[in-house]
Amino acid sequence: FSTPISIERIQIQCQQLLHIAKSAYYTNQAVHFQLTSLLIELTEQMSSLMKTQQHKTEADIKLEKMKEWIRINSSKTITVTMLAEKFNYNKDYLSRFFKRKTGINIVEYINLMKISKAKELLSSTSLPIKVITNHVGIEDEKYFMRLFKKYENMTPTEFRNAYYRTHMNNK
Repeated sequence: FSTPISIERIQIQCQQLLHIAKSAYYTNQAVHFQLTSLLIELTEQMSSLMKTQQHKTEADIKLEKMKEWIRINSSKTITVTMLAEKFNYNKDYLSRFFKRKTGINIVEYINLMKISKAKELLSSTSLPIKVITNHVGIEDEKYFMRLFKKYENMTPTEFRNAYYRTHMNNK
């Protein structure tokens, strides 16, 4: 699993492949050629991505694990102290390290993950805001509303009214 470096190139090749496959005036060899070209592009991008992954320091890898742990646990209460203990860092050092590497402090990153989860729930469910507040690990609904407004420049209700959509495969 990965994210392509240049999704635009892949999209263009996919469109070309579909065009060739639907056109009656091309042979099967043209479809095979275009598919091969698409696979080569994907392979090139993947190998380029792997080369950049190999040059990561141990600290970068630990930072990625930390960010992933925050994302996964964003529905719980997370503190800098908890994170420092989990990843065996001094909390002051961790705060400086995180800010230096990401450009934002840990608390802000945690809040962004919580708001991201809240936006997902607001746009795809009809759960009350109080329930969503609890789902994202925030106990005070008023604090959640202030936090949401700070990051999104609108209230959760305004966000829901603007972006709510019911998906047919939601349960």
